[in-house]
Amino acid sequence: MDPLLIPLFLVALAVFCAALVCVTAIVRADRQDVVAVVRALPELAATLIRFRRRDVPPAEVRGRRNVR
Repeated sequence: MDPLLIPLFLVALAVFCAALVCVTAIVRADRQDVVAVVRALPELAATLIRFRRRDVPPAEVRGRRNVR
């Protein structure tokens, strides 16, 4: 087996396990809980995007020019 395939296999296994855990949690949850989480996702995504933009310095600080 190629040594580079081992990390790739481990990453694929981790993604599969995470997906399995998520699907199991959704299946076992009450319908109202799933609906509440799905309705909250856009607000959570907007919050994370705002948080990420606050942490990223402007292009000039990173050493790049703003090209428009």
